[in-house]
Amino acid sequence: VCSSDLDVATITSYRVGRTGRTDASMRVLIVDDEPDIRQVLRMILEKNGCEVAEEKGAKRIVNAARKHEPDIILLDVMMPGVDGFTAVEALQADKRTSDIPIAMLTALSDMDSIQRAIEAGATGYLTKPFSVELLYGQVEAILEKAKDDSGQKVVDYPRVV
Repeated sequence: VCSSDLDVATITSYRVGRTGRTDASMRVLIVDDEPDIRQVLRMILEKNGCEVAEEKGAKRIVNAARKHEPDIILLDVMMPGVDGFTAVEALQADKRTSDIPIAMLTALSDMDSIQRAIEAGATGYLTKPFSVELLYGQVEAILEKAKDDSGQKVVDYPRVV
């Protein structure tokens, strides 16, 4: 998803969260170096009643997670400086942030990257480009999997056309 692919009307007119539930208490921390991606994610999540905080890189992710106390973190992998894999490891190493579910949201769709993210501690793995219509439901599914304590992960494998 990039800003040229979507307009504000598209984002605000769809019926999101196929569950029909909006959760005003869901707090989401978005960590992505691309401002257009952060803007689209913010619009989707706020449309569904979420509180959203943003970071444009992973360098201060542990401090941001402590400050905002998110219910879930949406984390890009490929960012300058600290990458998403390293950020997950840092979050997992801190006892105040280790229980926060993390959904990787990245253009990397190879099995090695998916496995590396899951092994580092990510709860879910979503690929870009993502579906505006499905994203909120996917975030909810990842959060629910984290809450059920089954250890299962949510992975959105890229579709082959």
